[in-house]
Amino acid sequence: MVVVFWPLTFFLWIIGMAICQVFLLNEVLYFLFLFWLRFFRKNGKEEKILPKASIIILNWNGKDLLAECLPSVIEAVKCDGGDHEIIVVDNGSTDGSVEFVKKHFPQVRVVTLEKNLYFSGGNNAGAKAAKNDILVFLNNDMQVEKDFLRPLLEGFSDNDVFAVSSQIFLADPNKRREETGKTRAEWRWGFIEFRHDLPTDGDFKNRYIPAFWLGGGSAAVDRRKFLEIGGFDTLMNPFYVEDTDLSYQAWKRGWKVLFCPESRVIHKHRASTGRYDRTYVERIIRRNHLLFIWKNVTDFRMLLSHLAMLPLTLWRIRRQIGARETAKAFLEAVAKLPVVLYKRNKSRLRYRRSDREVFKLANSMFEYKQRFVPPRLIKPGDKLRILFVCPYLPSPLHGGGVRMLQMIRRLGEKHEVSVLSFSDNEEERRYIPELRRFCKEVRVITRRPYLLGIDWLRRLPVNIAVDFGDPEMGYALREMLSDNDYDIVQCEYIQMAHQIPRLRREVAILTEHEVQLAAIFQRLKQERNYLKKLFISLQWFKWLNTEINLCRKFDKVIALTQDDALALKRFDPSLPIEVIRTCTDIEYFSPVEVSEEPNTLIYTGNFRHSPNVDAALYLISEILPKVRKEIPDIRLYLVGAWSTPEVQELAQKNGVTVTGWVEDMRPYLSRASLFVAPIRLGAGIRGKILEAWAMGKAVVATPIACAGLEAKHGEHLWVAEDTEEFVKGIITLLRDVHLRRRLGRNGRKLVEEKYSWEVAVAKQIHVYIDVLKSKRRFI
Repeated sequence: MVVVFWPLTFFLWIIGMAICQVFLLNEVLYFLFLFWLRFFRKNGKEEKILPKASIIILNWNGKDLLAECLPSVIEAVKCDGGDHEIIVVDNGSTDGSVEFVKKHFPQVRVVTLEKNLYFSGGNNAGAKAAKNDILVFLNNDMQVEKDFLRPLLEGFSDNDVFAVSSQIFLADPNKRREETGKTRAEWRWGFIEFRHDLPTDGDFKNRYIPAFWLGGGSAAVDRRKFLEIGGFDTLMNPFYVEDTDLSYQAWKRGWKVLFCPESRVIHKHRASTGRYDRTYVERIIRRNHLLFIWKNVTDFRMLLSHLAMLPLTLWRIRRQIGARETAKAFLEAVAKLPVVLYKRNKSRLRYRRSDREVFKLANSMFEYKQRFVPPRLIKPGDKLRILFVCPYLPSPLHGGGVRMLQMIRRLGEKHEVSVLSFSDNEEERRYIPELRRFCKEVRVITRRPYLLGIDWLRRLPVNIAVDFGDPEMGYALREMLSDNDYDIVQCEYIQMAHQIPRLRREVAILTEHEVQLAAIFQRLKQERNYLKKLFISLQWFKWLNTEINLCRKFDKVIALTQDDALALKRFDPSLPIEVIRTCTDIEYFSPVEVSEEPNTLIYTGNFRHSPNVDAALYLISEILPKVRKEIPDIRLYLVGAWSTPEVQELAQKNGVTVTGWVEDMRPYLSRASLFVAPIRLGAGIRGKILEAWAMGKAVVATPIACAGLEAKHGEHLWVAEDTEEFVKGIITLLRDVHLRRRLGRNGRKLVEEKYSWEVAVAKQIHVYIDVLKSKRRFI
């Protein structure tokens, strides 16, 4: 028994070891395979499996053109290395084209047609004869770059892509590029205006952008979709607009037509149609434009405008090609109307997009990107990409500019920040170089009154529509959003909110520097004239509707004070509001050991802002004369940009110094005995008080001026409810140096603890990340 057991055990052990080795070998090979995939395939240039193409070249009596262009196509196929085929479809040529191709280019298939079926019929015949999934249509007068094919084929990675079109250059580089491949169309006055735009750097960055129509002689098309539509419509014979018609059908069925600037072809412009009479060609183009609208446009309002404006349209065509040719074009189109109506009704059941939707998507990379391109996913350690949209250039010229500048500067240290801003004057523009030091991109638009922005339906307040309604800002914003992938669009001020489109990819944040509901309500309480009170009430109701609706567009609204947040929440409790206070640079603004000028007051501010103007006039006309009775040698400095003539005139009469803009405000603050802030209007937090505290200065302020500040009367500043109390505060602090210095020290300590920019920026980043996480933008 034992003798049998040991040999059996040994045999089983040998078998087991063999099995283990096999499994072990398999495991080792498996892990080696995974290692190769992870490091070699991923780090190397991974080869993509591209579809095969059938390149179809339509020819009619173009032997000489084929001799010039075919070699470049053959070279391109060889360069790509794919199993592609080249087909020459001969449209009943009589110049020996077929024999020439068979003799000199035996690798090219020839499809011979007995008669000329024109552009549509010839290409349709080639599509039916093709063997591969992608059709590349080329004119016989088209030369191609050797690497033109791969970018076209890579564009079909999305199953919804119908066609990808090449960038077109003219054989003569000195001629104006009448066609580029970047096609656009606009519905104006009941008619379609077609055009080619020049490609931009952003187009290359995006690689594929929407096109209104494919270039019929320079584009790749999905063969299955092409045949499903029915190919090029012979209704447009002999030529032109059939490619536009095909593309529009594709867009309306829910597919996409793209332009790829990396794929380059060279066109001997209209060499193939140049054998026709020029007048005849222009007439056919206009006729086919009419047929295109009648066949494809189903939007009732667009059709109604077309019919209403048809006399004007014909008059415009008459100016281009003459009355006789216009009449011929129109009558020829009318003669085809029964066929048009039949095809129109047959196709419309397959439409998935409206005409307006097609015009929006096919003409705008911004709209296309918002709809089809998913936002980037953010990994730990990635820099956030932030776009600031500003009504004024971020600069030290005014309080809001200071906040924007400080935020941008500090965010730019760890993240990618770009700025799009209006600018009022050259004084602001001199800060552009400084802004560019910590921004990836800075784009500035000169702000001009936009009188056409006056909203006759009164949907927007005039000071938004006119002062900040310039459409150039909207165009620039959409262009930047098209060319770049931002994570955050940070809108500064409610006045800019209407320029921000509805965003699907980016997180939209609004900073409410001054809640207009609260600011206008303060004016309403101050006003004593009942007629003016009525006018301000109407203005308040207008702003109520506007401000709340604009805030609803954003994923998060940042208020500067709790009072501002409550003013908005009172009318819409669902608004997502976060309070991030304005702060100050406690290193830049710091106490300086310098002799104070006795009995000296200072008030700072941007006098383009109406609450600052009101405060200055109130200070000069009502407060200063009463102080002067007690302290005859009292002096007042008004420091800040854009002081109004009214302020300057009143200051001159009362011996007040108006400095205007100063490069550095610190010397003025350090020499002053006391900072005063007699603000009666507006909302938000006052950065000027924080700067005075940071310099160690005592402050006398109204309750509105210190709203939102965590400060106590008698401990950090003197709060004055009325004029008499304000005067008393000034006199008391000027005479009591110990109290003045104690308030200044306490103010400085409060700023250090709660109002440094590092705290505000950290909170702002926290808001960004929270909103991005809620939208599942993190990996």
